[in-house]
Amino acid sequence: MTKENNDKPSEKQPLFAGYGWQIFTAPLLAAVLLSVFFWIFGYDADLLRTNVLVLAIWLLLALFVVFRRAGELWRNYRWIIAPAVLILLFLFDTSWAQSTLATSSLKKSVFQAASLDSLQFHAEYPSQILYDDAEPSEIRLWVIDMSNCTNIAISGEGLLFAAKPSSDDSSIEWSNKLSLKFDKETRATTLLVQPSKPVELKSQLIQLKLDSNGKNLETSDWLVSVESKRDSQVRGWKKNFLATSGTIVSLITAIFVGIKQLEEEKKRQKTKQIEQAIDAFAADIVSDFTGVLKKHLDLTTDWSEWDRALQDQFRKSYSSSLEKNLWTGLSSKTTTEMTEDIIHCLQVCTKIFEGKKEKPIPTLEKLQSSLQQDEQASASLLSMLKEHPDSIEVARQLAAAFSPELKLKTFGSYMREFLDQIRALRVELDFPDTDSFPLEKQFAFYAKADSSEERLDTWLKIHDLDCSPFADAESPFYSVINGKPLVDLAPSGFMFPTSDRQNLTFEFKNSWDAGAALFAYCKALQGALRIKEKEETLFVIITPNLIQNYETDHFRKLYLHALAEEWKWSFAEAPALSYSLKGEQSDLIGRLLRWHDLSPSIITYKIGQFARHVGKEEENQAALLSKFTEWLTNKNGADLRTEEINALIELRPSPKQRTLFLISTIDLNPHVEKQISSQMHERFSEQADWLRSHNCGFVRFSVGTKNQQIVSDADLANQCNGRVQMCSKNKLVFNQLFDAPGEEPDAILAQKANGSPGKMVRLGQKLLLKHVEKYSPDDDEFELLNIEDLIALK
Repeated sequence: MTKENNDKPSEKQPLFAGYGWQIFTAPLLAAVLLSVFFWIFGYDADLLRTNVLVLAIWLLLALFVVFRRAGELWRNYRWIIAPAVLILLFLFDTSWAQSTLATSSLKKSVFQAASLDSLQFHAEYPSQILYDDAEPSEIRLWVIDMSNCTNIAISGEGLLFAAKPSSDDSSIEWSNKLSLKFDKETRATTLLVQPSKPVELKSQLIQLKLDSNGKNLETSDWLVSVESKRDSQVRGWKKNFLATSGTIVSLITAIFVGIKQLEEEKKRQKTKQIEQAIDAFAADIVSDFTGVLKKHLDLTTDWSEWDRALQDQFRKSYSSSLEKNLWTGLSSKTTTEMTEDIIHCLQVCTKIFEGKKEKPIPTLEKLQSSLQQDEQASASLLSMLKEHPDSIEVARQLAAAFSPELKLKTFGSYMREFLDQIRALRVELDFPDTDSFPLEKQFAFYAKADSSEERLDTWLKIHDLDCSPFADAESPFYSVINGKPLVDLAPSGFMFPTSDRQNLTFEFKNSWDAGAALFAYCKALQGALRIKEKEETLFVIITPNLIQNYETDHFRKLYLHALAEEWKWSFAEAPALSYSLKGEQSDLIGRLLRWHDLSPSIITYKIGQFARHVGKEEENQAALLSKFTEWLTNKNGADLRTEEINALIELRPSPKQRTLFLISTIDLNPHVEKQISSQMHERFSEQADWLRSHNCGFVRFSVGTKNQQIVSDADLANQCNGRVQMCSKNKLVFNQLFDAPGEEPDAILAQKANGSPGKMVRLGQKLLLKHVEKYSPDDDEFELLNIEDLIALK
């Protein structure tokens, strides 16, 4: 960040920037002072105007000059400016109060004396006369050592005099010059005096003049101040203001020093607190992620006051720690907790980076967008995962919380740009599992746990076997241990060369081998094909059950029935996939499904059954299935026209680009005994060129003798021992089940199988059943198998 950007105030900075209380403290305290003054001394418009003027200047400078134009000056010297204004207002108001008290109190009197011959005149008169006062002022005159009568005349330019009446009802006669007579009986008198009140009377000093029998007395220093009440108060206020200014200056200095020391101490404490937070970033953010974020938010409240070096240090440490620990801290949070944490992070980052789009602000904004599920949520989530692969756990939580419509948008709009990220979030986004081998869930859908006979169960328990090692003798997809078929835990041993040919045919000795080979072929695709190639291929299975249920005179329609079944599985794995169907594709798929199963209710029922099997929650499926029913109800289920088959065979869910049909002699469902005949296999082969022209192909798994796939005896023996070890939790091998451990029963069984895993499994199950039928659990021979029985086995 450049110095220019640092010096420039943030455009998003609040108007008062955290100093509002300092700006408005002066007006508030001034209002308190005025209230107290008016309560004690009464209303005074001049004082009110003075305060308003000072405060107006203060607010003008604070809000528009100091703050707006010189923010640095305000931050550095606000501790002086605000107290200075407060003290100034206090000085104004208290000085005015003193002046008010002085003006409102009894008028000060001046005592003067004048001599004439043996007479000595004394006078007590006010030092000031207010011409706007309601009551006239008084002058007292008295004579000392008087032996004769004396006439005295008193005058003063601009003043009127009158003898004080003896009662309130007496009339008063005013005169510019008043004559008085003093004798032995009248030695003192009281006069009333007031300004003559001309129109343009101004404040002035007036000399009182005395003369005795036409002779002037020396009264040059007998001066009376004549002025208005306001002038008197202003003069008194100025005097008081100057008199107390020294004290006020000392007070201001003391306050400034105290405030400055307090500010420095607070700054030292804050700096220490910031440095401690910086040192503890790495540890605290791991131990208490949410608490640290809130602490940092409170810590940066006064960010603009920090030293530049401290800001840079905090900014660097905060950004670095957040980038390292953000995903770890958020991974254990709920989406609600994440939302709160991201808000705190953004508030801190926006403040410390001063509105600049610097790290980690873009990442936090993408997180916030994903949490809010706004218009950019999908792009934000995927780009965040692309930039930060370690955010995968957080991304999974966010993707799982997306609405069905947003999941659809994520898949439909960003598949090309963020293919790897969508693949990583496939489970949370409700799309097919592309890492498992093709058709895995369909294999498992028909698998069932083995149920042995009572006597066989007894024998299995003696050897701590969970089930018979040959329990899947009827079908390789039948028996399941811990959720997996036996053929998955004990592979058949068939190996398939990788080939880019679209049409392949494999032949086997029996139906069990054909079924096991189909399973092995599908698993082999996991490693043989690149993930991208596997994702681009739609695998469709054709089984005897499909042919039995949908036999038709038009052989190509069998491919369409199989394709319709696979579409139902696709919808079960990824319900949101239906939203991505647009225009002609939506119409064709809807018509294909209606033609395949006729009734919308039948179709949605099957999709629901498949969905529950692949782990989708039933209550989450209800709304989607109802939309399926509505969608399919409006589709025409009439028989397909021949010319439409070419378009339908190319229907594939995105991003699939080719279709591979797997044609199995044995059905995935072990209860279907019918098998595909060799003649039927040949009819499938007749469509090879037509399939190739539509970017489709097939792989056939048939029973025959032309090019049989076999497994070596050593591999069969290993498979036999592997089955026993798996069923006994790695405690036993096949040879330990016999009464003649010196022999090699596993080799004997492998030789009898003659290269066929299916024959070996069936012979093994036959051996066990014959053994438990031949011997009773009470017989001594019941526990171990007899080697002679194995040798005689056919």
